[in-house]
Amino acid sequence: FSRAEVIDQLQAGCEAPIVRFSDFDNLDQIRNNIEMTGYLIGEETATEVLVDKMDTRIREAVSRIPKGATPPKVVSFGPASYTAGGGTLFDDILKTIGAVNLAAVNGVDRFGQIGTEQVAFWNPDWVICGVDPGAEESTRDWFFENPVLQATRAGREDHLLLVPNRLYTAASQHVADLVELLVDEIYREFRERNLVPVTNE
Repeated sequence: FSRAEVIDQLQAGCEAPIVRFSDFDNLDQIRNNIEMTGYLIGEETATEVLVDKMDTRIREAVSRIPKGATPPKVVSFGPASYTAGGGTLFDDILKTIGAVNLAAVNGVDRFGQIGTEQVAFWNPDWVICGVDPGAEESTRDWFFENPVLQATRAGREDHLLLVPNRLYTAASQHVADLVELLVDEIYREFRERNLVPVTNE
């Protein structure tokens, strides 16, 4: 996420090698970045353990998805009108947990801006929104005071999930936290109906 000018400044004032990571588009790339970091600092074993823990947490989260649950239709959207489409880490996470990314399905590639009318047309089951600390109340007001958004399935059923931006934008082993949060929230009502959970065999 570093700007080119930041890299230039580091190269001008630092004799140590500089490595810039640029691929954060799916879980495999996150794994590769962690493992590469371990190689660069001579901690391959430690980072292998870190990746294993991340993968275990993701598998355990997926195992909590109720068998027979209808794939939730999800869109990422916030006050700035940005959404994450295909080719993004968010999209890969949704695929991993069996949810449908409406932005990707409807042709949004990577990140783009959409309007509230587009969200209403897609009629998501859930709207996922990243928030900074202290912005939770104002973000909920923005969503539920908008009649267009309130008319969506997500609006009618109070399915706005506010995710701390430290998790929403995580590009490290902490993606496991986001996976767990999404599974626990967007499948919560299916679990409450006492459906049998899928087992990892």
